[in-house]
Amino acid sequence: MDRNEFAQKGVESRTGNSEAETFRRKGFPLLLVLAGSLACGRRLLHAPESLGIAVPYEVETLDPHVRDQLGAVAITAHFYEPLVTTDANMQIQPCLARRWENPDPLTWVFHLQNGVTFHSGKPFQAEDVVFTLERLLKNPDLGISAYAQYIAEASAVDPLTVRLRMTRPLSVLLSKLRFIAIIPRGVTPLALREHPDGTGPYRLAGWRKGEALRMVRNEKYWGKKPDFRAVTMHLDRSPEAAVQELLAGQSQLIRCNSKNLQAMVERSPQFRVLRRTSIFIMYLSYDLARGITPYADARPNPFQKKAVRQAINMAIDRKRLIARLTRDAIPATQLVPPFIFGFNPKIAPPVYDPVKARGLLREAGLPNGFEVKLDARKTMSDAAKDVRDQLAQAGIRVTVNALGTREFYDRARRHDLSFYLTAYACPTGDVSDLLNDSIHTPNETSRLGLSNYMGYASPEIDQAIEESAMIQPVDERRILLQKIMSTLVEELVWIPLYVDEDVYAIDRSLSWEPRSDSFVLAAEVSKRTK
Repeated sequence: MDRNEFAQKGVESRTGNSEAETFRRKGFPLLLVLAGSLACGRRLLHAPESLGIAVPYEVETLDPHVRDQLGAVAITAHFYEPLVTTDANMQIQPCLARRWENPDPLTWVFHLQNGVTFHSGKPFQAEDVVFTLERLLKNPDLGISAYAQYIAEASAVDPLTVRLRMTRPLSVLLSKLRFIAIIPRGVTPLALREHPDGTGPYRLAGWRKGEALRMVRNEKYWGKKPDFRAVTMHLDRSPEAAVQELLAGQSQLIRCNSKNLQAMVERSPQFRVLRRTSIFIMYLSYDLARGITPYADARPNPFQKKAVRQAINMAIDRKRLIARLTRDAIPATQLVPPFIFGFNPKIAPPVYDPVKARGLLREAGLPNGFEVKLDARKTMSDAAKDVRDQLAQAGIRVTVNALGTREFYDRARRHDLSFYLTAYACPTGDVSDLLNDSIHTPNETSRLGLSNYMGYASPEIDQAIEESAMIQPVDERRILLQKIMSTLVEELVWIPLYVDEDVYAIDRSLSWEPRSDSFVLAAEVSKRTK
């Protein structure tokens, strides 16, 4: 599975409701329609009794282990819980495990919460944790199994104590366990798909696939009960559709990553606009494995020459690129955002120099540049087109090929790409997600490098990645990870472009803090008190 398959921006989504389409057909610009709605919109004096949330992603199954996608995890997290969780700043917090210890490098012991029940009324016990982990270990095709890959054995010491034995020391185990939702022992895959039975704060009330998911509060929830008894998650919403639902009172919290719509919502006294740097980094990469790459006319493969990669990097003015995006963003200096563990603050921002870029192409034996197809997800079409225009000034003639998310990743897994633009996120807050998934040489046995679409291979980097996972002292591990990051930036394995800013609009009667991991969790939304 690919964590980078999260549908971050929603611009591949439906364009809105039938009313908005009617206005379009009659020739009224949608922004003018929304502006009028904001100008005469109603003013809520009290928080609503039910909550509507509009998000740009959807979910195809409610089995919490099938898809390692942030959208899927963000939805199923309402029904299921892990042993440990994270707060809005991605710091580890207790959840179904109230405390834990690491008595030796290969052993972890978790002490579980008492008095917790699943939605079905079945008591939560250690055997449920064992059943969950064994399911993942026996079924490596499940996306979430990647988080359990270094667990050798799980055993129940007593009804409220679980012992894990590891195949090797793993300093980031807690961050990985955060993504493993605990399911009741004996549950079938069929039941998991559409009938969630977790310990979470909400129960499923109804689900229209691709449209909306309704939830009701779990009145027997073991933790702090959410403020709202009923919640509707409006799925797969574009910014335009989300704003329409906000104005109509169908949603009180939306994600709205559109500069124009943000500015309009900010003018309304009824709503607040909140921002947080996204977990996603947008980047360019290329085929580094083949001597001849299929979608470039230069022979041999131009991307195997470091001077060509440097030319591409120097030909892109990131400030101009961001200014032309339809959403807010900040320039990227490396392969992760600044708040990810392993970010190296000593890495300097890339230098924009189109003249030097042309010189580098001449040094690489390409004085007339070359032609290449740039495959990009439709969610990033605006960025791809500006990259095309900027690279043309350096002599690289780009044809943009916009693809749906599923088609893009189908081709990526087949290594049917020469030059591409996409996004990646480190959901655990640790750069090891990126290194293990997309940088390490692919290895089916260890499950490392399975999202290494470019074919990069370095025995030295592989060894450093594997060593970093076993280092326990935090500072020592940070130094090694930052060293790896410096090497990857120097080699231009990827060309980082920008990090999006997630933007939300929320009714002023509500209180909520955006999260670094981009999750929108209904249980964290509360009614404001004066």
